Amino acid sequence: MLKSNIYNAVFSQAQGQGKEEVTSMKKKKKKKKKKKKKKKKKKKKKKKKKKKEEEEEEEEESFRIETCE
Repeated sequence: MLKSNIYNAVFSQAQGQGKEEVTSMKKKKKKKKKKKKKKKKKKKKKKKKKKKEEEEEEEEESFRIETCE
């Protein structure tokens, strides 16, 4: 009976440590995912801004051509 109690105590302590490791791994994974999502969003925003600038440039150019004619 005493051996089983010691075994259970050690086993439960090891499980607790495992839970902490899993929790920290999950947190790291979540943080990494969030960072990746933020980076993707920033890239998308930059791309959208670039596209908008190009469209404005084209409109300006077409306006100049129309004005010259």
